[in-house]
Amino acid sequence: MLLKLLKTVDSAIKRIEEAFLALSILAISGLIFYNVILRYLFGGGWAPSSELSIVLMVISTFIGCSYAARKGAHLSMSAIYDVDFISIRKRKIFMIISSALIALFSFVLAYYGALYVRGNFISGRGTFILDLPYWIINAFFPICLFLMGVHYLKNIYINIKEEELYAGPEEEAGGRF
Repeated sequence: MLLKLLKTVDSAIKRIEEAFLALSILAISGLIFYNVILRYLFGGGWAPSSELSIVLMVISTFIGCSYAARKGAHLSMSAIYDVDFISIRKRKIFMIISSALIALFSFVLAYYGALYVRGNFISGRGTFILDLPYWIINAFFPICLFLMGVHYLKNIYINIKEEELYAGPEEEAGGRF
């Protein structure tokens, strides 16, 4: 029952990540294109488009980090676990240790990111043109780093449970080795 619920939540988060990444990249492209046209035709652009593009880029970067961890597409020490002369057991141990360290680092950064967001909330500051509260923009940092840590914990679990070496979904980047 709990495993089914976790899979449903994971699937929903994946769809949200994918939708936001696709829509934000389209929005950034559209805003920048619109601003270029306005500058070319009228000598000046729409000021909020630059700020909104930057906000969307920052948010997409953090969501992209979580999504890359989900897909096993982050940089890794594959030189150690890609070689055939090291036993699968040793490669799995290395994968588990490196995933644990990355997960720990992600959770620590998420904690300090949450403290930073709290400070943003208390200060009440916002962006210059749109007056978007900084805490809303920066909240994506700890949330996505937390999700990134969870994805690495999932990799650890799968590597302990299964015989094959696992870095991410088979059909995606990374995959099984």
